[in-house]
Amino acid sequence: KTGEAQDVIGSPGCDIIQYTFEVVNPSVLHVLENVVLTDPLLGGVVIGPDSGDTNNDTFLDPDETWIYTAQYNITQDDINNGQIQNQATVSADIQGQPGETVSDLSDDNSHFEDDPTLSSLVPCQNPDIGLIKESLVIDANFDGCLETIEYTFTVTNTGDVDLKEVTLEDDLFGGEIAGPLAGFDQNNDGILSVGETWTYIAYYAITQQDIDNGFIINQATVNALTLIDVPVQDLSDDDSNLEDEPTRTLVPDDACTDGGDRIGLIKTGSLIDVNGDGCPESILFTFTVTNTGTSDLDTIVLDDPFLGGAISGPLNGTDQNNDGILSIGETWTYEAPYFITQQDVDNTSVVNQATVTAQPVELNNQIMDMSDDDSLLENDATLIAIPQDVCPIDGAGFGLIKQGVLVDTNGDQCMDSVRYTFTVTNDGNTDLDTVILEDSFLGGILQGPLSGTDINEDGILSIGESWTYEALYSITQLDITNGNINNQAQVSAELFGFDIPVSDLSDDDSLLQNDPTITIIPSDACTDGGNPIGFEIFNGITPNGDDLNDHFQITGIENYPNNNLKIFNRWGVLVYESDNYGQGNNLFIGLSDGRITIQKNEELPSGTYFYILTITGANPGKPEYTGYIYINRD
Repeated sequence: KTGEAQDVIGSPGCDIIQYTFEVVNPSVLHVLENVVLTDPLLGGVVIGPDSGDTNNDTFLDPDETWIYTAQYNITQDDINNGQIQNQATVSADIQGQPGETVSDLSDDNSHFEDDPTLSSLVPCQNPDIGLIKESLVIDANFDGCLETIEYTFTVTNTGDVDLKEVTLEDDLFGGEIAGPLAGFDQNNDGILSVGETWTYIAYYAITQQDIDNGFIINQATVNALTLIDVPVQDLSDDDSNLEDEPTRTLVPDDACTDGGDRIGLIKTGSLIDVNGDGCPESILFTFTVTNTGTSDLDTIVLDDPFLGGAISGPLNGTDQNNDGILSIGETWTYEAPYFITQQDVDNTSVVNQATVTAQPVELNNQIMDMSDDDSLLENDATLIAIPQDVCPIDGAGFGLIKQGVLVDTNGDQCMDSVRYTFTVTNDGNTDLDTVILEDSFLGGILQGPLSGTDINEDGILSIGESWTYEALYSITQLDITNGNINNQAQVSAELFGFDIPVSDLSDDDSLLQNDPTITIIPSDACTDGGNPIGFEIFNGITPNGDDLNDHFQITGIENYPNNNLKIFNRWGVLVYESDNYGQGNNLFIGLSDGRITIQKNEELPSGTYFYILTITGANPGKPEYTGYIYINRD
């Protein structure tokens, strides 16, 4: 399987992928029939071949090569990811040997390998970002004197790929500017999508030096990454995304320097031992917010990105009148814990900064201050030294082991499923709650733990406690072809009593490592197991009117009415399709109901057909089942 990006509507090489499939019968002895080429990227069965069936007999003769082609429409997500990678499967029956089939996964350049086909879209990426910084001298406290500059920053994704980790920095404000403003991140996902614009606002109090100079001139910078970690950057301009001129703000001689309405924030931190084991593992940050201006303030918002965003508070008793008003000269106190990580120990310190915003009572303008470590008049970041003898809390205190064993679920002496066992252990020094075990390979969040493994049945994963989860997976033909199943789960939780997240990727035998779980699948495994009792798909019909096997029987399908059944002949032509199969008399009895070249209600001849059963909503184990059905009219 090969793929080439091509241009259809004008953007160079970025509209479609033209895929070409070469299906070869390398045998010198066997003729292959009922050849079916499937590609999930292209929606399932690929119609064809387009060429190569030299004698036009629908049989893949020895040394014959069939060529299929198909187009895939490139999406914005594909361009964001920088590549498209996937794999097709071909299967066929050996003529003259009933029940003997062969199959192969596609390779990108060899008939004897099974590497996925990767089409790079990096040349299609044109990442770019633009920053405009505008200023306005305002009278924030309405005392008739201009004392504040309101800076508005607009950050726009001017390229053609989404951007992440957007950071806006301005030396005039001591570094990073918090934001964007609420409502501008359209999906609230932290991704600056193509064409999207985020707005930031920051307030600057005019100084006497600014009045003496007559102007303020400076520039901000925005940085971001594409989803494949290619950096982009832009210096601000005063009115254009395409230029990089500093923003120049004229300061009038009669401006004021007292700011009128002011607020100050001090952030300090101290090491503490939360769990009383004699070893500090946390930092307790203390924030003091003081109204240093001339007007009462409300709508106080204390924000610390390092601690996850808005800090709740203030502490009881610090709002003197308990009225939500930070009165002139009043100070409110906030506290927030932070659990030290091994990375903090390696860095030997934790350095960061918070921001407080407020509004003068009954006015709409906003004032703000960045935190300082000891002064209401400065904006230095807070640095907490981390000694080497602390007890960091990180992934090592929370471990997940995932193991898989082959099982025979229906007692037919053939291994048909994998029973996965997950062991979640708290080997740290703090209790955990809100435990969530996720495995995308098994459909997402797994229910559990098993009864009896939560010792106190309290939803708390206590120190030293282990919880067990189980899940059953039905082996597929692809698993047998690959010879193994290789995947990984993830568990997340929060430190009990705090909104501090911890997580761990699964390992196959260790709480301290993160190796995927590999389960060997033998070639003699079966693919029909793992279904709940009462659900079974049969693979043959004899539509001769004797009331025995006259229709395609799927036992239990009536319990899953939201389904769609498609049946294809050996050339990949759709000969039957039905929604809500198995409901009432909605049954396949060997008559065509296709939409392409087969006449409706025509009696289909004996032979092997390929089916795809798709179930939406609740399903009996999998959302899709595929296989072969044989019609016998003899």
